[in-house]
Amino acid sequence: MEDKDFTENGFYKISNYIMWFILSNFYFIITNLPLLIVVFIFPALTPALLQIALSVALIFTAPSVAALFSIMGKLVREKDIDVTKDFFKAYKTNFGQAMLIGLVQTLLINILYVDIIYFNSRSLPIVSYLFYFLLIYVIALSTFLYPIMARFYLKTKDLVILSIVYSVKKLHFTIANIILMVAVGFLLLNVSSFVMFFAFSAYTFVIIHWQNKVLEDIEEKIKIEK
Repeated sequence: MEDKDFTENGFYKISNYIMWFILSNFYFIITNLPLLIVVFIFPALTPALLQIALSVALIFTAPSVAALFSIMGKLVREKDIDVTKDFFKAYKTNFGQAMLIGLVQTLLINILYVDIIYFNSRSLPIVSYLFYFLLIYVIALSTFLYPIMARFYLKTKDLVILSIVYSVKKLHFTIANIILMVAVGFLLLNVSSFVMFFAFSAYTFVIIHWQNKVLEDIEEKIKIEK
């Protein structure tokens, strides 16, 4: 009885969440070694080389993002996780599909970036605003793609269609996710580097938590279709 009371007290629960956030964040960082290397050597790279190196690194970030969303989703649902086992199991399970999604997204981001530069150079800012919007949307779509990928086993085509549908249908979540993404980026760039040790896991946890109803809705639809 005393053990049960201890494990259910607030301090114990908060301590567990802090430990889970920090450890999952650590695994996210170490599985993003290519991106870390680019961050450290970017002053020595030319703009063209930096874009290529960053693009390659971002592709390899995708499985880590999927794994982080996976364990944060499990934490929201079950209130308990085995961080090491769950993270690397999800990393391995989603690796192929996440890499494909990461590749497509990175290609789209680069194409849109080039279009923005082109239309700005042609003094057509109105057209470039459209591509700015599309660029932001492609990035924001990640906050639907990876949570859905992490929870359901779907064909890539179905995953993309479902993510686009819900990103429009639940536009308030899409906007909120963008705002939160900007806020996390601001903290990482302008506040203590200590933020980096829990920011990514906390960010994915918040997104999963407030999109949990969306994921439950998708789960019901999948059950009905089966």
